[in-house]
Amino acid sequence: MLFVLGSKIFCIEAKMKPDEAQLKSYLTRIKPLGFDNKAILIVTADKSAEECQKLAEALNVRVTGLANFEQTLKTMLDSAN
Repeated sequence: MLFVLGSKIFCIEAKMKPDEAQLKSYLTRIKPLGFDNKAILIVTADKSAEECQKLAEALNVRVTGLANFEQTLKTMLDSAN
């Protein structure tokens, strides 16, 4: 999902059971769109907070589970201002 807030474009991608390789492939496909990594959020249905943190560090984008989605999105939007 893409959305605009002010003059900034954000991308949220939801995945059921992604592994790091699948997420790297996804990020490679959207790279030509020129997103700032801080404007990308990947939401996973099956990962713990620790697993999400490891993926976020490996991929250099925000990764969160469903339980933390709302707070992570709020943090992402607040930091864009």
